[in-house]
Amino acid sequence: MNPGRFCRAAVGAAGALAAAFLTLSPAGAVAAPKRLDCSLTVLETKPGPKLDVGAEKRSIVVVFDEEAKALSVRQDGDERALGNVTMTQNSFNGYVGEMSLGVDPSSWSVVLQTYKSDTVDTEFGACSLSAKPPP
Repeated sequence: MNPGRFCRAAVGAAGALAAAFLTLSPAGAVAAPKRLDCSLTVLETKPGPKLDVGAEKRSIVVVFDEEAKALSVRQDGDERALGNVTMTQNSFNGYVGEMSLGVDPSSWSVVLQTYKSDTVDTEFGACSLSAKPPP
């Protein structure tokens, strides 16, 4: 048997095995985007002589991809990709236009703020990792 041919075959088989392992292992799954299902409490605050506050509950979906540093929010059938995304062990943050989002990955707590000319809607709540694929 030719030792050079044997080594090339062994290296090729090992490479194929490693590639298959990474795609099936949790380490390979880490790179995939993840979905968070979130339940929020909406607080609307209107500035003025008398503070006006209202509250309601609603759901959103947050999709994040740590490897790509991407973050998006799906609400009321509309999906918005956030820009200026920062991801650390302590928080995921991003904003676009009048919307900003912050997520604490240790507890999956979330804060979503929407800025309007005369109001700031502050929504806070809890998320959970979903078994469903990202939308």
